[in-house]
Amino acid sequence: MRHSARTICVLIASSCLASCATGPSPDYDAPPSVQYKDCWDGGSVPITSQCPPAMVEDVSVDDDPITQCKDESAISGSEFACVPVLFGTNRELLISEEELNTAAAGETYGHIFGVRPDPACEPSQMLSDSGPTISELKDRETVCHTGLAVITIPDAKKRLEDNILELNPYTTAGKRPQPRHRQKQFTIWDIGKLNEQEFRDATQEMLDAFDPGKNHAIVYVHGFNVPFEGALYRTAQIKYDMEFQGPVFSYSWPSNAKGQHYLLDQDDADLSIDSLVRFLHLVQKSVNEDTQVHLIVHSLGTRITTQALAIMAADNAGEKTRPFTNVVFAGADLDRSLFSEWLEQTGSLTPRVTIYANSDDKALKCSSFIRKFFSKNSIDPKARVGLNHKTLGRAIFNDSKIRDHTTIDMSALASKSLFSFICTNRNHATYVQEPEAFHDLSCVLNGYSPESKERRRFLSGPHEDEFSGRKYWRLIKGDGSSASGADLDLRDAIRRGLGDGANNLCKPW
Repeated sequence: MRHSARTICVLIASSCLASCATGPSPDYDAPPSVQYKDCWDGGSVPITSQCPPAMVEDVSVDDDPITQCKDESAISGSEFACVPVLFGTNRELLISEEELNTAAAGETYGHIFGVRPDPACEPSQMLSDSGPTISELKDRETVCHTGLAVITIPDAKKRLEDNILELNPYTTAGKRPQPRHRQKQFTIWDIGKLNEQEFRDATQEMLDAFDPGKNHAIVYVHGFNVPFEGALYRTAQIKYDMEFQGPVFSYSWPSNAKGQHYLLDQDDADLSIDSLVRFLHLVQKSVNEDTQVHLIVHSLGTRITTQALAIMAADNAGEKTRPFTNVVFAGADLDRSLFSEWLEQTGSLTPRVTIYANSDDKALKCSSFIRKFFSKNSIDPKARVGLNHKTLGRAIFNDSKIRDHTTIDMSALASKSLFSFICTNRNHATYVQEPEAFHDLSCVLNGYSPESKERRRFLSGPHEDEFSGRKYWRLIKGDGSSASGADLDLRDAIRRGLGDGANNLCKPW
């Protein structure tokens, strides 16, 4: 008779006690979590290699990776969550597809996709004289590399000890992460490639697992200086901390993941536009017709996404449906003129655009500094969308150019430090690292207007920008000192409740 996965793991843990090399063996009546943890920590190799072959044969062979991941979390007592993320990328695969798809669950570590574009995905390889046109790319069967990853995330409350929603990735190359690592760091539990039909089937399974009224999906596009794994971690973190029950999609373009390669990343972003268009079309085909798809874009990802949306808008001209319920730009690293030019064409794609900006975003200050350094005599300041400019004010666009857009100033949430120099990531991810911003983001995705009582708990305004005279909204910090009455109790409730179903975020899911 085949045992359940949980029973098998307990049996393996008990069998391994005799072979643990260090430390006293716990009593056989000890809780499974204690037995499993001690046995695992006693060796540097996967636990299955320490067990009799007869015991290994039945280990969760019929269970999917998510179930196996949850079993290890429960039995090891490590308190980490297991989050599925569907992904697309035009990065170069560093290992063979056979290695990627045959690796056992829990055995994935090291870099999987690199920092260079896959040559087969580049436009020059696809748009030859006899090849497809831009508008025909949406019908391509493949989107470079697509697949499904299972990400382990430390318990949210443990992450509060340092920074509320900061990522702490596992970066020890060549060493398999153990339960004690997953308790404190983000890791990849399992990953594999999917063809288009498998990708669409996986999406439907995730949508079918929840009530029809909870028919939402999120697509995340990362920014500069982000490796492939980092994009998966951020996407999984948004899903977990927001308790989002629908499918989440991560598109990873080939950022070099090094600060000094900033200018090179712009070229790689531009090379990724066509691939992102195809991925977004695949997401459209994978979800239901009435699924509310929310697009969240960070930093330099704005450069690739606005151009991709402009291409999609041309294809969508005349259509009555808008494929994206919300498009959110956070810390957008793009010249305001280019942003306006590209995004004004996308009215057929989304009814709502939200811009999160900051006055002290160090990464965007660095971006502005680089441009000023190489164009000292230029009168064009190349102001970034996500950075409040000292003479131009906030990025608030004429409604005739970009309809139904809202600009949110997050400056009051910025962290201060005497040793915070330019060209760091400080205050660049405020939108997902501070409770007030994360609360507002969840409200945006659920269609609440800035005037709603749900958002007004941390949102004040509308205010008039002192330079342009246009209207914007301001997030206020719930530290008990704000004269505008920020909800301190709610801020603490969000911090305490992350990941346990009681975080007081705006959510129908």
